[in-house]
Amino acid sequence: MHSFFKSVASRVDSLLTGLSTKSTVSLQHEQYTVQQVLGEGGFSYVYLVKHAKDGKLFALKKVKCSFGKESLKKAMREVEAYSRFSNKNLMQLITYELNENEGHKAVFMLLPHYARGSLQEMIDTCRTRNSQIPESRIVLWCRGILNGLQALHNGYSGKRFMHMDLKPGNMLLCDNMHDVVLGDFGSLSESPRLLQTHPQVLAFQDEVEENCTMAFRAPELFNIHRDMTITEKIDIWSFGCVLYSLMYLIGPFERYQMEQGGSLALAISKGSYNIPETPEYDQKLHNVLNVCLTKNVESRPSVPELLPFFD
Repeated sequence: MHSFFKSVASRVDSLLTGLSTKSTVSLQHEQYTVQQVLGEGGFSYVYLVKHAKDGKLFALKKVKCSFGKESLKKAMREVEAYSRFSNKNLMQLITYELNENEGHKAVFMLLPHYARGSLQEMIDTCRTRNSQIPESRIVLWCRGILNGLQALHNGYSGKRFMHMDLKPGNMLLCDNMHDVVLGDFGSLSESPRLLQTHPQVLAFQDEVEENCTMAFRAPELFNIHRDMTITEKIDIWSFGCVLYSLMYLIGPFERYQMEQGGSLALAISKGSYNIPETPEYDQKLHNVLNVCLTKNVESRPSVPELLPFFD
């Protein structure tokens, strides 16, 4: 492991459970006060915290490592990912700490706080107000999303990566409302993934169920089998779903399920979705949807092939 994977043996209150509001966290000798819970997953919590000295706000992610070495390795891979990538459209790690209390471990990651919220929050607001996101803003945001995604796919040290959980909820708006930052690298995986044995298939199925939000999940991830190769083209499918969501304020297969009935998984597996008559958008955006939301993995474009659509 890299040298920055150092363990700091300091005690943090409520190590095994969520932190309570107004509780104090010590991180790398600095004090932070928990303001509220921003999000919660199976083994992680994200809090809004305030620095005790200057009052600056941050997001603090706590990952409980409840399953020994494997869960700790997974958390540390997320730390490494934040530390390795330097791109304005990828979230940056401020600092982290590995804490242990009576044999139980948790990793705390201090991240920037984005007061504007996520693209999902923007979508929800527009739906509530019965308004739309301007096409110029969609194009601008998609350019930023693709810029960050390209950095992930290019990887580092000869390794390529796929995000595996690309969705509006993992995309944060900067204060200028122009730049978008991709976050939540807990789902990040090396690409390609070669599934040659039955244990590899089972392990990857578990990984998909844990990390990949169904509404944005590529169809090949519903039929995982031996002798299968999973690549970053799953992110391209997810990007198509994100674009559709920005255009029509609901995911393509969620809309289809709502209109036609049946299961969401079946709609995705069939690649069934509709384009509403309104609002109207430039044909180039419809072209992007068509090439991204194709079941044929090899026919999906790469990020460099998509970027010219958003110039």
